[in-house]
Amino acid sequence: MLAVWVVVRGGEPIQGISLGLSPALDQVLALLTIGAIIVFHRTRAHKFALVLGLVFAALLALIPIFGGVHLIGDIAEIPRGLPLPVLPDFSQILELIVPALSLAILAIIPLVAGVYLFRRRDIPA
Repeated sequence: MLAVWVVVRGGEPIQGISLGLSPALDQVLALLTIGAIIVFHRTRAHKFALVLGLVFAALLALIPIFGGVHLIGDIAEIPRGLPLPVLPDFSQILELIVPALSLAILAIIPLVAGVYLFRRRDIPA
């Protein structure tokens, strides 16, 4: 059973696909993954807790009881490699110049603040 659903969020439609599978398995796997991350975080491998939790989730998805878990490959094709480089669309430069400058200004603010704090004499380097 394959059904297509449309949700309106913020006035813009977002399309999705429901495969007719139970979302309860997805939720159980998510909770087990969070639990594994917490357990790994309390061991010597705490630096790798997130990675180990994701590996744990991937291995759990292979168990037959979790056969109904939604996978990315169920709704989209995963490319085998990186796309070839292409030149940007230069016709959109005027549309993108204001957002680009806004991001550049936001990125430079912490740098300027850091320089100001570093130059102050009362804060040790």
